[in-house]
This record gives sequence, structure tokens and C-alpha cells, in this order.
Amino acid sequence: MTTITITANDSSSAMDQIVQKLGPEALIISTKNRGGKVEIKATNEAITDLRKPKVETETGDFSDLIRRRMPRIGNSGRRAVQKFGKRRAINTDSLEKISAVNDVYGEEVHDIKSQLNSLRSMLSGMVITDTSGLNDNLGQSSAVQLRQANFSQSIVSELEPVYTRLPFEEGRVAFMRALAKRLVALETPQALGSHIIFVVGSTGSGKSSLAAKLAARALDKDSSDKIDLLSLQSSLQISSGLRSYARLLNLSFSSLNCKQFLMSLANFKRKLIVEVSCDHEEFLAAFEKAKEAVGVRRVQVVLSLSGGSSEGLINRVLSDYGNLEPIIALTKLDECETAPQEFSKIAEWNAKIGLFTGTNSILNALATASEDVLAQYLKENC
Repeated sequence: MTTITITANDSSSAMDQIVQKLGPEALIISTKNRGGKVEIKATNEAITDLRKPKVETETGDFSDLIRRRMPRIGNSGRRAVQKFGKRRAINTDSLEKISAVNDVYGEEVHDIKSQLNSLRSMLSGMVITDTSGLNDNLGQSSAVQLRQANFSQSIVSELEPVYTRLPFEEGRVAFMRALAKRLVALETPQALGSHIIFVVGSTGSGKSSLAAKLAARALDKDSSDKIDLLSLQSSLQISSGLRSYARLLNLSFSSLNCKQFLMSLANFKRKLIVEVSCDHEEFLAAFEKAKEAVGVRRVQVVLSLSGGSSEGLINRVLSDYGNLEPIIALTKLDECETAPQEFSKIAEWNAKIGLFTGTNSILNALATASEDVLAQYLKENC
């Protein structure tokens, strides 16, 4: 066995000297910088036992190559130890240091492996091109055109059986009808006959006018119906536009905080339409007490969602109220249309649309959603 140490100005010069002295099969033991120069320690130990690794020719598409190569990343450290651990020249102290480093950075390595696995999953089947340029047939497929119209991938995929074998225009109509069936609330008329209706939604979504429209609708159905309008607020200092609508409809109006509402709940004999502007947790408590007082089937939540609401806003309000099984009223549709991405998001939440309305009128201003009405709206606006 021959072990030499070479010091040179750079690693290239040092390697040239090692090859000259030990041959091209020399094994590098260590490399260090000393005083601005490179010091390389090398040996020719057990050179005759080393075999050149067989060059593996990998074939297959990009995803296959990634999949085959990925497992090697996590095992590279272990293979290195297995490969060189048999050599007497490897210092056991060095291996202990390597082990200690692995312990320190183990969590980071685990995170990297997780991210690489996630990347591999995303790359699987990915098409790196513009969808309209894939090829003439695929570029005109119904699925691609529906995605280009901004319907979500999950909804387009879920409803694919209804349109996949049809020409695009027929498939588009079939998709809209299937989506309308998925979205429409079939029991809206019965639900709006509930003893207590809570109107919830974000600020500016038209809750006050929607509560007034619900009251006007109920009076139109039965003029003898006894209705009270109520604003449920955290602070009674906040004025409500519902008061003005109550005067217009000649209905009684009250503004209460949640504590007052709970104390007065047993005294409400008339039908209540409640605009909710209080803290979310306070409302949930009031909602549960209302169900206990009058019965689960006699309490209904109507969610006011203005046209053009962002996907983020839809996520927030349905995260707050989705488990209460609300009927969604799409409001302000004369100002802003609801787009495919919003309908997709509502469908992904399995929420139901029951009402359409604009902003300019209170009387006869609510349209009840049906499959035909909703499908027609989707065809005209999406």
C-alpha cells in the first residue's frame, strides 16, 4: 500500500501529480486547504479489488426517470457508508462525526425528501405547454375549454361523464345542467317558511336588503303573516339599514345584542327575520339556543353572497357558516355577475344556491333558484 500527500497551488495540479505517482485508479482520502494551497492525501490501497460500476442506461419518460431516481437520494448517505465502511483507511472517528451531523440535520433532510416527493407527484403527468397548443383535437376538447372558461379542475373532472362523449356545445350544455343540479337548493320554499330566519354574510353583501326582501316575499305569499324584523348586533350603537326597510314594509323592528336576544327568545311569537351583524361565536350560541327553543326544522340560515365575490371570500364565509347548511342568496347580480370560478368554489363546498336578487327593488325582487333557472344563468354568463 502506498499513501502520499500532495500540496499544490490548486486541486487540478495536485490531481495531476497523484495520477502520475499512483495511477488513474488512486483513491482520495482527504482534501484540505493549508496556507492558501491545496493538500490532497491519496492511496492506492486495494485498488485491484475495486470494480468499475456498470453504467446503467435509463429509458422511459420524464416521470418514470424521476420516480426511479428519487429513492436513491434518501439512501445515498447509507450507500456511501456501506461502500467505504469496509476499508481500513476510513477513520471510525470520521464516521462518528458524519453520524452526528446526520442527527443534527436529520429534520432538514426529512423536509427536503418530503418536498422532493411532493415535486415528483406534481410532475407526474404534467404537460409543460399552453393547453391550446397541445394538438388540434385536445385543444378543442370539452374539458380543456371548460378549464379555459375558469371552471375548477375538480368540478370539470367530477362532471366529466356527463359531457365527455358529446360535441362541445352539447357537452357544455350538459355540463351546465349537471352543475346546476349540483348547486340548486330544492327545498327553498319550505325552508323560507321557517319560524326564525337568520340572514348572515360578510359586510357589504346586502344582508339588510335581503332580510327586507324575505319579509316582503313572505307578506306577498300571505298578507296576514305576522313578521318581525330584527338586527342582531354586538354593539347597539351601530345603525342598521333594516330599520328603514321595516318602515317601508310597515313591520316592527328591533335591534338587540345576543344576550338580549337569548333573554327575549321565549317572548317572540311572530315569525322572525334576523339580520346577523354580531360576533360569529356569539351568533353560533344564539343559533343553537334558537333551535332548542323552536325546533331544528323551524330555524333556517340564509347566506347573503354578492355577485363577483372572490374565491377567498367564499372560502371564509362557508368556513364560518357552511356546517349550518345555509341557503345561499346570490345578491347584487345587476351590479356584478358570478363567474365560473365562484360557482366552482360553491360546488366544491357542497353548498346550495336558493335565491337570486339584484339591488334596486325590495318588492318582488327575489327569484327562487331552480335547475332550469340556474342552468340558464350559467349558460348565459359562463
